[in-house]
Amino acid sequence: MKLGLLSDTHGNVMRTRNACDILAAQQIAAVLHCGDLGSDGVLIELAAVFDPKDVPVYAVLGNVDQYNSEITDFHADVKVSILGAFGRLKLDGKTIALVHGDDGRRRDYAATCGEFDYVFTGHTHVAADERIGNTRIINPGAVYRSAEPSVAVLDLQTDTLTHLSLR
Repeated sequence: MKLGLLSDTHGNVMRTRNACDILAAQQIAAVLHCGDLGSDGVLIELAAVFDPKDVPVYAVLGNVDQYNSEITDFHADVKVSILGAFGRLKLDGKTIALVHGDDGRRRDYAATCGEFDYVFTGHTHVAADERIGNTRIINPGAVYRSAEPSVAVLDLQTDTLTHLSLR
């Protein structure tokens, strides 16, 4: 199973569309957004690209989303799941934590508690990949407000991560 990972879209619908097109070309089975969506326009764009392909989208709230009612109250008849500030998923037999990263305690707990195979995070706007024990912590980088905008694809069966430039 291939996962499409993105973060920090900050309401930029055009960049989100570019990111979606790049991820869709990778034939992913699910999309995970690591927060700082920025607007319901980003959610609508994610749904427009992935809902017709039956690719579910999971997202957590970032620091710019928490008081944005157009995101927190987003109710559309599409496969976009807003998981709050912390998401727990089981995909392809792997246990996944999805957290924006602005709350360092929450992120560090997920990375060190030993419950998760993967922790996907954003917030720093810098792509990263590290391991703590048996947990792999991945930041796909930022779609917007980054010197090097990027997304990532993770193949859960092979544990292969590919960062993809949006330039």
